[in-house]
Amino acid sequence: MADYAKIKPYRQLRRTTPFMRGDDVRKVQHYLKLKEDGEFGPATASAVAAWKRRAGYPSDKILPMLGITGQQYLFGTKPLPVAFKIRAKSRAKAAKKAVAARPARLKAMDLMVAWANSGVMESPSGSNKVPTLQALSRSLNLSSFYTNMGWPWCAFAVMLAALRHDSKTATYGLRQGKFNALYTPDILYHAGRNNYGMRVVGASQAKPGDFVMINFPGGDPRVDHIGMVTKAPAGGWVETVEGNTSAAGSQDNGGAVLRKNRPLSVVSAFIRFE
Repeated sequence: MADYAKIKPYRQLRRTTPFMRGDDVRKVQHYLKLKEDGEFGPATASAVAAWKRRAGYPSDKILPMLGITGQQYLFGTKPLPVAFKIRAKSRAKAAKKAVAARPARLKAMDLMVAWANSGVMESPSGSNKVPTLQALSRSLNLSSFYTNMGWPWCAFAVMLAALRHDSKTATYGLRQGKFNALYTPDILYHAGRNNYGMRVVGASQAKPGDFVMINFPGGDPRVDHIGMVTKAPAGGWVETVEGNTSAAGSQDNGGAVLRKNRPLSVVSAFIRFE
């Protein structure tokens, strides 16, 4: 492991062609918790700009570069100016308010993405039991039917994520039993009738956080899988996050939460929910 204490800032780090390289770049990456490849590429530049915003730099100084003084701030060898600390605190407070104000569907999407990023999956494989979802079910005081799992769970993943953030639709389904929140055809049926806070929207109106109903060839003639939109449809495709899918195997009983990119040809409907 490198002795970072011996590596002193001596130049401004920024995007160049070819990329700047060196132990000083590697040290910055270490403090930013990035892959330490010693190359000041786009990922490092983006992380530097994000850190500068969090650290309280003035808006006109939040650029994807880091001078000698900035490196000293990052390493803690030079204290941040008081004005920086005040701005950082104000920005953190504003960001917290913005997160709290996000609608349930966006918070649910964020949680699904977090599950995908952390590799949430069935354990043991093929059991239709997902420890992360089971633990959340218990914390939300759901019945043993839900906490035990053991059945196909693509719909449960999106509904549970929504319930975690007080979604009215998920409450109707998982707590009150107004509709079968685990059965994709029932979800589609009620959305088509504007029941329980759900309504069908066209592809041109679909937004991040909406449910996306998917019908793979050879499956249920109506719909057999559900996920959440993470990026509005474009160019005949839609980016999603889905439960009980896989990278290369079964797409509707694959055992993992994953980010996917689906052709609109397999989408039965987009559903806005409350």
